[in-house]
Amino acid sequence: MNLNRNTIILFITAFSLMGLVFLTEIRKDGFNISPVGKQEDNIPSIFPFKTEEIQALEIQIDDQFIAFEKTGNEPLSWMMKQPENTKASDAAIAFLLNLFPSANKKIELLATDEQRKEYGINNNSPTITITLKNSDRYQMILGKSNFDDTQIYAEVIFPEKEKIKPQIYLVSKSFQYALERNFDEWLEKENKTISP
Repeated sequence: MNLNRNTIILFITAFSLMGLVFLTEIRKDGFNISPVGKQEDNIPSIFPFKTEEIQALEIQIDDQFIAFEKTGNEPLSWMMKQPENTKASDAAIAFLLNLFPSANKKIELLATDEQRKEYGINNNSPTITITLKNSDRYQMILGKSNFDDTQIYAEVIFPEKEKIKPQIYLVSKSFQYALERNFDEWLEKENKTISP
């Protein structure tokens, strides 16, 4: 069966118009045909504060305790207070602090003893404690990786006034990477001692 050129053009035009009408009607009826990845913008953040509200930072990893404090109004003016009293590495602090606003409530579980054990959260787990300028304190205790090793489980303990029970969330592995650094990487370069 031979179709002439005009018939083929007519078919293509008709199908194009049908597709246009279909898309117009779907959008008018309120269906969302946008890609799935766009919906993540609507997921609320775990932490309701901005990085500039953070006044102090404490890290407990293995047997090492490190404490930092913001020393001025500049965004990158951090001092290490424990175990040394010296200028901190702005890059190391900024990397860690910038992770908090992007931590979303994708998976949220009530932190029971059973859940803590299942997700590798215990007394020896790496812990980050944040104190805000208004004295509110948040604590994040890191656990083990998820099944495909793309994220980690973390228990978040909220300030008492928020009346939220501790929850376990899936967060970026970048929190783990931010803590897994040599001690001298927390120090400003000019303060680091160079070994012979």
